[in-house]
Amino acid sequence: MTSILNIVLLLLISVGVSGLPCLTIESKEDFDKSRKALTLVQSDIGKVVNTLEKTSWIKYDGHCYYYSSESTDWFTAERKCRQIGGYLVKTDNEEEKKTCIQNITIVNKIEARVEEQEQYSRRTSLRFHNVPAPTDDKGDIIKPIDTDSLILGICHKQLKLKLDTRDIGRSHPIGEIKDGKISIIVRFLSYRQRQLVFSNKRKLKGNTNKTFIAENLTKHRYNLLHRLNTLREKGQINSFWTHDGSILIKQSENSRPKVVISRQDIYKLGGEVLEGDDQKED
Repeated sequence: MTSILNIVLLLLISVGVSGLPCLTIESKEDFDKSRKALTLVQSDIGKVVNTLEKTSWIKYDGHCYYYSSESTDWFTAERKCRQIGGYLVKTDNEEEKKTCIQNITIVNKIEARVEEQEQYSRRTSLRFHNVPAPTDDKGDIIKPIDTDSLILGICHKQLKLKLDTRDIGRSHPIGEIKDGKISIIVRFLSYRQRQLVFSNKRKLKGNTNKTFIAENLTKHRYNLLHRLNTLREKGQINSFWTHDGSILIKQSENSRPKVVISRQDIYKLGGEVLEGDDQKED
């Protein structure tokens, strides 16, 4: 079923783009590269997920073990184990304990690969935050919101970039409208256009609406950014930023950038262990 959906998705994208008027040769080449990359990503994710599904339940010494990376309290974990007909593992057998640790390591590595592939699939998209929503004469927000026009308006007037609707694959609002402003996620037809926009984001500095552009990250990476922001507020790091989905930090103004990929990296920087954290994860 997943394969059928993926084929249909690629077919729809192909038909949609080929039907666009006056695509340049360069744009067509970019699209072909993006389509091939998407096909590879979907294939890799499918393989990894299949492996993960097979690995989650592992038989050992007459028992079946289920490995979950979800962080929760003991009582909730016990209840969830009961719901699937099991119980929390408590072992005094060193060989059994060693096997459990080895399998947890395998599952964590597979999930890290899935997360990496998910981030790669977002490489042509960006998020625009604090974008003023269009209103009518009465001050009411005009719906449906034409997000393509809003994005192109920012690109033309503030970033001074010559983009048009042929450069945008899709855009839509995310979250709720707050104080007359919205956030928009936009997927460009090629990484080249996406990078052109992102590399000019500094031109938005100091704008009255406080509009800014950010990379479209996975939930795991947003969690890391939240923790890094806490460290920066406490003065434990100097700065942090993202580049092509990677998170980088500088501990001092003159120090070299370091890549942060896990909570373990946060702990080494002085980050606190929060409730629900499994320090053996990542």
